Amino acid sequence: MKYIIKSVMRPIIYTMPGWNYSKVGGGSEWWGVPLGTTWDDLIWQPPVRKVSKSKKLSPIVGEVIKKYRSARDGRKVYTVKALGPYVTCDCMGFSYRRFCKHTEAFKNEWRKK
Repeated sequence: MKYIIKSVMRPIIYTMPGWNYSKVGGGSEWWGVPLGTTWDDLIWQPPVRKVSKSKKLSPIVGEVIKKYRSARDGRKVYTVKALGPYVTCDCMGFSYRRFCKHTEAFKNEWRKK
């Protein structure tokens, strides 16, 4: 079974000895899930940060996806997705602050087009 987790922070799976369920969540939001729940059962949906009107991108038609390789660890690749005025990234910085250097680089590249 798939569980949709709508949370600002990336979810974790937490199980205490003696519990007949696990907890999933991040920050102050927690939900109970059956024991044995794995990462493959979770669908994380972080809130989307809307671009401010003063820095609004020209309209993006359809979904645009761009990948950025980590400067520190070349094995890590972060995915930036843009749809209309909304831009998201799957890096930890974006999940905490709702912006990151990857989304800023994407917006700067898009403005130059």
